[in-house]
Amino acid sequence: MKNTLPGLKIYLLSWLVPGLGYYLNGLRMKAVLIFVLITGTFIGGLLMGGGIFSQSGDFISRVCMASRLGAGLPWLIGLAPGFRYTELLSNLGEIGSCFTAVSGLLNVLAAVSVGDIRKGK
Repeated sequence: MKNTLPGLKIYLLSWLVPGLGYYLNGLRMKAVLIFVLITGTFIGGLLMGGGIFSQSGDFISRVCMASRLGAGLPWLIGLAPGFRYTELLSNLGEIGSCFTAVSGLLNVLAAVSVGDIRKGK
């Protein structure tokens, strides 16, 4: 079953909900796997102390904040009061920040790959 959504809309939906582009293209198991792994990694990073905003304003912190936005809908979970900022006072907070950043980048990669799936590559 091939997707009939127009090009840009499928990319936006794929970014917003991790794995949705795969689901709409008929790859149900991959969609569930991508959703669980990306959302789980993001939430795990939040629970380890990684927030979506950093209190330091250096260049690396800004790049990491932008990469966390790539997680799409899970990023909204990070807007909850206890998860918003990362203190980075411990190694666990730094690891949590890496988890949230990596999950955002993985979601962008998965959303971009939906175009190749639509072309049959």
